[in-house]
Amino acid sequence: MELQDSKIIQEAMSRPDKDEWKAAMDDKINSLNINKTWELAEMPHDREPIEDANGFSKLSKMQMEIHANIKQDWLLKGSQKYSTDYDEVFAPVVRPTTFRTLLVIAGNRNFIVKHIDAKTAFLNGELENVIYMRQPKDNEVPDKEHMVCKLNKCIYRLKQAARVWNEKLHTILEGHGFKQSQTDPCLYSKVVDNIWIYLIIYVNDIIIGSKEERVVSDTIDLLRKNFNIIDLGNLRNYLGMSIKRDDKGIFYLNQPRYIKRK
Repeated sequence: MELQDSKIIQEAMSRPDKDEWKAAMDDKINSLNINKTWELAEMPHDREPIEDANGFSKLSKMQMEIHANIKQDWLLKGSQKYSTDYDEVFAPVVRPTTFRTLLVIAGNRNFIVKHIDAKTAFLNGELENVIYMRQPKDNEVPDKEHMVCKLNKCIYRLKQAARVWNEKLHTILEGHGFKQSQTDPCLYSKVVDNIWIYLIIYVNDIIIGSKEERVVSDTIDLLRKNFNIIDLGNLRNYLGMSIKRDDKGIFYLNQPRYIKRK
């Protein structure tokens, strides 16, 4: 669910589970502050601030087992101006055939396959453009309500957010010996002590596959040192698909939610 103004906060605060929604809001603001996503500044006369909006969503059942069942994203209303607020925006995502091929290889070679969620992924990339945003509604700093947020890092719904995050992740992986595939820019591989390890990337969803637990754990530690991640364990859900693995290591994909909607 997404609404474009402060009515969403009023609606959330009138719900029986309002405490959960409020906790989600506080958690997101805390993440933004810890990450030093912005700093307060006076608004230049020749610029206009970007509006903010709030987006709330329920997490899946599997995610609820791991962390809070409500998340809140601070979004932007799409008022960015080309060449002033952003330039390049394209960011690749893994191809479906690459994902399926990895599962075939993993099943054939008895790979361990783990799923990592890069929490607040878009907040990790540094901006090249100077962007100003109004302070989040109902979270303005007392006595400084007239000031705006000068963004130091990306925030959700910035047009360049996915690209900046992708470039940041690429730099980290490349700096630690991972090679980017020439056929799919979201497939990375590396050989450690004659052991292959593969990563595929879909925005903030990272799938890791290798035969050795040690190699997988070391890669997860690498990601954890650089980003705020959640280890979701063995691959069970991915891009709306339910994934099961039998005793022989074969993966089976299903889309029960899509079937029910049909």
